[in-house]
Amino acid sequence: MIARLLTAFIGIPAILLLLFLGTKFPFIIDIVLSLASAMCVAEVIHTGGMLKKYYISIPSILFGLSIPYVIMSGFLAEVIFVYFILMFACMIFFHQKVNFSNACISFCFTLIISFGLSSLIPLFMNDRKLTVYYFVVGLASTWLADSGALFAGMLFGKHKLCPTISPKKTVEGAIGGVICCTLFMLITGLIFDKAVFPNCEISANVNYINLSIVSFVCAGVSIIGDLTFSLIKRNYNAKDYGNIFPGHGGFLDRLDGVIFTFPTLYILSEYLPLVK
Repeated sequence: MIARLLTAFIGIPAILLLLFLGTKFPFIIDIVLSLASAMCVAEVIHTGGMLKKYYISIPSILFGLSIPYVIMSGFLAEVIFVYFILMFACMIFFHQKVNFSNACISFCFTLIISFGLSSLIPLFMNDRKLTVYYFVVGLASTWLADSGALFAGMLFGKHKLCPTISPKKTVEGAIGGVICCTLFMLITGLIFDKAVFPNCEISANVNYINLSIVSFVCAGVSIIGDLTFSLIKRNYNAKDYGNIFPGHGGFLDRLDGVIFTFPTLYILSEYLPLVK
């Protein structure tokens, strides 16, 4: 618990600083997404015991690092095709060290993680002034659901949600997390509406109805993301994907739900705009 609190004590100010800088220089958010994508890819490959198989780990990490910029460049299909060919060429020419399972697992998880974390880029491109707003909604709808589920589970939890995957998660906690996320996201929207947008000279207003619907759905989806990557850890008998954040694990341990939430936010915002 002390390690978790210490990490939060350092991490929260760092995130606030990032958000402040992001309002002035939106490209910083792109860099953060790029680095986070590369780190998460490296962690899942390491968990699968393939990090030292450099023929597949290096191309995968580089793909994760570059994908946010590739999306903006318009050469997405070409880069995916090159990565696809490269992975299976490695499997053929280095088949004594790299097998079909290694290539497929690395390829699939690299795509899932990279596109999950980079899926907000098209929203950023539509209006760079709203970069931080979408970034915060995506992160907060995941982390608020997680925190709400933790406290609701401690207070009301009786029925296990998926005991073999995540023994501490409960049905009551999941419901409480979704409700907590929806309520606090409305407060977050109010902060942007009254404090952030006016100070950044952004002529937009938060659509609270759409924000509440999107937050509700994203919170539920983030739980699926969390359980999905927890199941992968169980398959590899790993407690955490990394140890860069004491008490919290690695980047992927913190962003597993986000990988599912960002694409959901992107898709829903196409039909339910978060600003008007």
